[in-house]
Amino acid sequence: MSYLSEIAFKPQRVFLIRHGQSTANVGATVGGPESPLTDQGRNEARVAGEILKSHNLNNPVIVVSPFTRTRQTAHHVMQALGKSMPDYVEPAVQERDFGPDWTGKDASKMQHEPDYFMAHPESTRRRKMRILNPNWRPSGGESLADVRHRAGSSIDSLIKKHPNQDIVVISHGHTIRALTAHFDNNWHSGRHVKNGEVKVFHVNHWGESTNDRYHKMDYEVENFFLLEGKKVKVYKELAQLLSKDEHSHWSVEHATNNFKLTSPLSDTPVMVSKTPKSRSTHKIQSDLRRAVNATKHARQAAAQQTQTSAADTLIQSKLNKRKRR
Repeated sequence: MSYLSEIAFKPQRVFLIRHGQSTANVGATVGGPESPLTDQGRNEARVAGEILKSHNLNNPVIVVSPFTRTRQTAHHVMQALGKSMPDYVEPAVQERDFGPDWTGKDASKMQHEPDYFMAHPESTRRRKMRILNPNWRPSGGESLADVRHRAGSSIDSLIKKHPNQDIVVISHGHTIRALTAHFDNNWHSGRHVKNGEVKVFHVNHWGESTNDRYHKMDYEVENFFLLEGKKVKVYKELAQLLSKDEHSHWSVEHATNNFKLTSPLSDTPVMVSKTPKSRSTHKIQSDLRRAVNATKHARQAAAQQTQTSAADTLIQSKLNKRKRR
């Protein structure tokens, strides 16, 4: 195959990075343009930069939203890549405009807005699932469909303008959801995007794409690869398992000879060996299932203890009254 043919058929990568944790995230408010990174956010930005560096980017084009938190994230990402300036500060990839009624307000209350969510296509009576409604538009603001149009058009233009370079987009949660729908051509995969999370799409020049997701768990695993200088199968299997929504609340720490998984629902960690073993994913799933069951039993026991204590207190109170008589 000739050199020109290799270029024509080589998939192009588009990396989407959500900014690190910002002060608005900590306060659970709908952030406007001015919301700087926290210490944790700066660390998340540095980790994202290291992950990008490990992917051996091809002459990357850096595209940054003009908001403070994305510019600060870009600073740490570009340090890892040895770049001093972004190629584009692009308003088309800035965060969704939630309008004057919501900007700066409590973000959790937005979930109670009518039509904010819609039923997931795979939702059933027994398993109810929801996704963001792409057509819901706050007063004076944008719908996700609006964001998809402006951000998707902009990135498509950059892909055509830089056909043999990787595109790195440092943006925001809702904008990345919209771009994910743009590349996947559906809204169903637009799950919540964590601070510092990275997604990579392999795009060919016929408009097709494939999507690799780098969950926050993947960052830590990938970063550990960099430190250890080797890759072990069980790490990837663990990352894939914990990227599922039902396991997203688990946190991970690297112990000496294993991973320590901890759930906020339990004080008992799950230990997963680093050593690759056959059927390792099944072992991890079994460990998680056992921990979840143990947590449930502990809760039931605590509830039973509370009921028993309450009953004992009531009996003792009645006995004391009789003695006084």
